[in-house]
Amino acid sequence: MLDQTKLNQINQVAKLFLSDNPEQLRHYSLDDLTNETVLVYLEGYGGNKTDGDTKYAVSHAAERLSRVNCQEMTGHDFTADEGASPSGRRNTEDDFVNQMEIDDWVETKLDPDQQFIVNHLVAGYTQEDIAAKVGLSQQTISLRVAAIQEIVKEDFDVN
Repeated sequence: MLDQTKLNQINQVAKLFLSDNPEQLRHYSLDDLTNETVLVYLEGYGGNKTDGDTKYAVSHAAERLSRVNCQEMTGHDFTADEGASPSGRRNTEDDFVNQMEIDDWVETKLDPDQQFIVNHLVAGYTQEDIAAKVGLSQQTISLRVAAIQEIVKEDFDVN
């Protein structure tokens, strides 16, 4: 889950994007764009979580939304606060993973160091912040995040 500051930033950038691209409002709403941007972050675009450029994340989300008819295919039956959704890939209940399942997965599948990284990323810390906190390089944290993402891909069948 992203912190409230990051959610507010995403919402503001999404508003600016839609004001610069008003034709997009025919395809999706501000809420759809905000929620899809949250998914872009949660999916770890570019190997990052909240480290990435918000403007890029919003434009990436807009591109994803433009590929589907949002009202019929994306399954946006969630809000940014809830954390996860099908993101236009499918529209089935099987795609929804609740936070309790994710918390259980983190505790059972990841070692304590990996849990520490995931919990701090979810809390909104950057990889650089985490590296400084534990006395490692940002590159080391980045490699550990990549390893965690591979575990996620295997266990949750995502790409």
